[in-house]
Amino acid sequence: MKKFAFTFAEIVVAIVVMAVVVATVVPITRDKFVKADYTSYYAAYKNLQNVVSEVMLGIVNTDINEEESPCAFKIDQTCYNTPFTPTPVSLEDCEAMISTHGIKACFYNNDYWAGAVKACGHINKMPKMSQLAELANYLYGTTDISTYTNKEGINLNATLAQSLGFAINSSGAFYVWSGNESASEAAHSRFFAPTFSNGDMWNMGRYNSDRQAVCLVEDTQEETTNYTTQFCDSMKNTHASPQNSCTEATSSVQTAVTSKDFSSLTPHITFSNGLKMYMASDLEEISALSDSVDEADREGFVVYVDVDGTKSKSKLYDDVFPFYLTKSGKVIPGYDASIIAGANCEKSLAFDILYDDFSSGDRKLKRLDGTTLDNTDTYSFKNAACLSGYVKSLKYCGFDPAVGKEVNGINCNTNTQADCRIRVRKPIRIFN
Repeated sequence: MKKFAFTFAEIVVAIVVMAVVVATVVPITRDKFVKADYTSYYAAYKNLQNVVSEVMLGIVNTDINEEESPCAFKIDQTCYNTPFTPTPVSLEDCEAMISTHGIKACFYNNDYWAGAVKACGHINKMPKMSQLAELANYLYGTTDISTYTNKEGINLNATLAQSLGFAINSSGAFYVWSGNESASEAAHSRFFAPTFSNGDMWNMGRYNSDRQAVCLVEDTQEETTNYTTQFCDSMKNTHASPQNSCTEATSSVQTAVTSKDFSSLTPHITFSNGLKMYMASDLEEISALSDSVDEADREGFVVYVDVDGTKSKSKLYDDVFPFYLTKSGKVIPGYDASIIAGANCEKSLAFDILYDDFSSGDRKLKRLDGTTLDNTDTYSFKNAACLSGYVKSLKYCGFDPAVGKEVNGINCNTNTQADCRIRVRKPIRIFN
């Protein structure tokens, strides 16, 4: 007789077998997906390593001998040099300046106003009365002062005036020449009193020696160098795919960091392998590395890389991770101490710490922990970089409970160890 049903014992055995298969296969499959993510993170790290030194060198060299701005201070976009007391010129010298400096006529043999014009180079390089009114508004903390009017009863900020370079007399006041010439013996100046009461003294004899002058200068640094654009363009032209924008504002990236969602952003760089990079800062001090022993490790760019490209959720610390690209050419992955991912996860980036051991009299390459070079135990980037001294920043390294002490290159300084360094292990891709 044929058997058409399973016994209870057979059903139980089948359920047990299925449970064992599921318990075994699902973690393995899930682990295969995870390993794929780890290889993507490794690819992001290596991509940045391959380009940062070359690109950064061209960017950093542009600001080594940057010309210092001649602008001592700016008021309403008008750039001034340092205030000074002019040296008077003779009548003969003044008349020689009529054809070259915009002066109409001369009268005195000791002409202090003409001396100010000579120092500035032309009457057009001295402030107009309207510009001195802007200066007055700034120093009196108001907006009510116009070219030839005042607001009674307001007080001069003497400390602010002195910080700009103006010398205040014993009465707490000072005068400033303008470029407005009224006659051969007079010119306009503005009086900065401790408290406005009787208005200003406008038309003053050019023989007065108690007036100061300040020249208008061109601000050669008015256009701030945008290193982000330079860096992005350099990478776009040499190391990335044609799908690049370089137009997304770094402030938009910072907003995405706060929301932890990068899905709506246009990447600055799309690498040929599909990785997407977003630039979150210009060339500036990196907060997490601001106490680095090596000065060139303190400044650089902060970027975020989506390691799954178009296949991902584009969520921070899920598939988008921070990297610091330093002036020294290092790529230092960032991390969140509350999340085991990226720089503080040895599966994301597995590192060995190696050193040259000369204790036997011969050079031998060893691992810091004393195990063999093919040992499977590894360090995360954070621990490897901090223990080896590759990163010398307590802000970044912090306190490592694994070694029970602050880590800042302290374990790589024995007499038998030399040239302590880190080496990344290439992950094995099991699943695509």
